[in-house]
Amino acid sequence: DHAEEGISKLSDLLKRQNYEVQTVNLQVTTTVPSEAKVLIIVGSKIPVTETEVGVIRQYLDNGGKLVVLLDPPVQTQLEPGTAEPLVNYLQTTWGFKLPQDVLVDLYNSVSQQPLIPVTNSYNGGPITDKLQKIATGFPLVRTVVISGTPETFPNITYTQLVKTQDDR
Repeated sequence: DHAEEGISKLSDLLKRQNYEVQTVNLQVTTTVPSEAKVLIIVGSKIPVTETEVGVIRQYLDNGGKLVVLLDPPVQTQLEPGTAEPLVNYLQTTWGFKLPQDVLVDLYNSVSQQPLIPVTNSYNGGPITDKLQKIATGFPLVRTVVISGTPETFPNITYTQLVKTQDDR
């Protein structure tokens, strides 16, 4: 399975950078371990439940950090219109909208495969500085829209890391 292979590669990469990686099953625990520096949600095949969102919320409220890598519903076999509690939480609490879509780019893609958009458009900053002018492919990704504003989320600063072409 591609998702499990990707998770394994991410885990190996983090371990090579001297990070300790542990799996946390939010379906069976009521808390994220207090020593966890960051919670990473990768390739979930089913929507994160309301109960699991509660565990995540508690972790974040106590100063935790979260990285979310959500596949588009077509990749997870999610029925269109199925509730995604984590997506709802991200929108209402953090101002990120994640439509149930898949990004298709007919003009800038890997080997003319429109489900693998390619871009070299990055905003500056420590995360993307070394990627300037390097084309990166993003297979089967969903749109991320910043729906929050300084008025609706005054304590949040948004930084767009990468974007597809403006005219597509």
